[in-house]
Amino acid sequence: MSDVPESSDAIDPDWLTAALSPRHPGVRVSGVEVVERAELTNHHCRLRLEYAEPNHCPETLFCKLLPSEWPAREAIAATGMGCREAQFYDSLASGVPLRVPVPYVARHDPVSMPRSIRPR
Repeated sequence: MSDVPESSDAIDPDWLTAALSPRHPGVRVSGVEVVERAELTNHHCRLRLEYAEPNHCPETLFCKLLPSEWPAREAIAATGMGCREAQFYDSLASGVPLRVPVPYVARHDPVSMPRSIRPR
């Protein structure tokens, strides 16, 4: 099971249960449906979820992934934009005096992170 799905089709109940568990212990996702997709700068989708145990998780989630197609996928990954955004939501968002979306899951692939922004 990958830490970061390649596409919205790769987000299944097992992956999402594991991804949500650190912030929502005991959650159990029983179904995932992709109800909307859009290819913009990145791949955006809205997921409808079914739970065996919701543990305060929402019925729908917005998901943002790397673009589906090359060369856009490679170009966006090379900027490190997604890694920075995931790190912001994972580490800093709760401490800034601004309204920000609730990050239920924020992950990035450290292998594809540009060297210039890798932690030392």
